[in-house]
Amino acid sequence: MQVNAGIQITDSSGETFTGTCIDLSATGMQLLVDRPMEVGATLSTRMDSADAQVAALETECEVMRCQQQDDGYLLGVNITRLAQ
Repeated sequence: MQVNAGIQITDSSGETFTGTCIDLSATGMQLLVDRPMEVGATLSTRMDSADAQVAALETECEVMRCQQQDDGYLLGVNITRLAQ
């Protein structure tokens, strides 16, 4: 599903930065970020909903690929856990 929404990302060292969630599926996401990430890195993400009645999507995920793009880095991540 195409999303193109802002997403907050926290890496394993606790550093938080923002990116764009390009698309979302039941098992993964494609994220556009401004820094490279190592394959295998663990990330926590939070994507707020435009509707206040819908809870934010919070995940833990693993970086499966990182490709340089003209305007940043495109990450393919596997969702390993959804926050409840």
